[in-house]
Amino acid sequence: MCAYVLVAEDDPKQAELVRRYLCREDHTVRVVSNGRDAIDEVRRRPPPTCWCSTS
Repeated sequence: MCAYVLVAEDDPKQAELVRRYLCREDHTVRVVSNGRDAIDEVRRRPPPTCWCSTS
């Protein structure tokens, strides 16, 4: 099952690692670098599921 996945990650290396892994599984991936951009993206295109890290 493929999905649209929004990744909000401020570390570029981590973001690229997650993006590559998800793309390898045929998911559509959008990467943003901060929480504000993530909120804007969710408003534009709500993902079916939202995972958040607060650390």
